[in-house]
Amino acid sequence: MLAGATAVTHVPRDGVVPDDVVALMAASRIHHIPTLVVQSDLSEFFDHPNVVDSPLFRAMAADTIRAVYQSGASQLDERARNWIGRQRAGKADAFESVRRLHAAGVPMLVGSDAGNWGVVQGYSVHRELVRLVEAGLSPWEALAAGTTSAAAFLGRRFGVRPGDEAHFVVLDASPIEQIENTQRIAFVIQRGRVVFER
Repeated sequence: MLAGATAVTHVPRDGVVPDDVVALMAASRIHHIPTLVVQSDLSEFFDHPNVVDSPLFRAMAADTIRAVYQSGASQLDERARNWIGRQRAGKADAFESVRRLHAAGVPMLVGSDAGNWGVVQGYSVHRELVRLVEAGLSPWEALAAGTTSAAAFLGRRFGVRPGDEAHFVVLDASPIEQIENTQRIAFVIQRGRVVFER
């Protein structure tokens, strides 16, 4: 961070983020990308099979992937079972780290660390929003972390003015009322064209 980093990814795996790191990130306005799904969702998939039975999970992951998560952790190799155990043991600290950073005013961005166990391309971004709200962000703050704040961090224009990129997701229900509603996708508009319609 002292070398000029503008963003830090992940939370510590061996406890809660130290107070001096929180203070440094807040003072330097270093963005945080917690990737809580990579810290918690593999165990969640096995502990709560309904998570992998959601319509969006079904749309984003092959049936064979879903079947693995529904088969039970005993079917996994020792390395995967150990990772599940570490997730269960470290989940509270991971969420507490995000709570501390958020309370200190550290700006948050959404990331899922896709490609890891328990992280599904596309779907896990929606799960990360849920996890951020569980860790203390408001639904508005979580949504901004994945949309407007992310665009601003990347220097991208966003909005509905002439010249803005016309990328939108139209939902069937308000994610402000319940963050899981981001998974209720009716339309996806990319560059002003409907590219998905349910």
